[in-house]
Amino acid sequence: MSAYEWFRIRRTMLAYDYWLDVEGVTGRARKDLRAELVGNLTDATAAVGYPAARRSLGSVRTLATAAAPAGTAGPAGSSGRMPRSSSSRSEPLPHSA
Repeated sequence: MSAYEWFRIRRTMLAYDYWLDVEGVTGRARKDLRAELVGNLTDATAAVGYPAARRSLGSVRTLATAAAPAGTAGPAGSSGRMPRSSSSRSEPLPHSA
């Protein structure tokens, strides 16, 4: 495998990692899914070349969506809550007339 093919596999892995993050996959599962993708793409690249291997893979976004566990609703911290500022006051601000 050439250095360029290695780079292309890693670039595909980074795109997949991004979409896994968007789908809310975290921790060890994300690392395992990335390793599986790199292994499969490396084997397929050796057999048929990178362009054919990448085409047969399809969309990494769709792949990440399928790999996400049911019930995940996006990345961690996306519940819509705004963090409370440390300088927030409990009393209202005075009105200026």
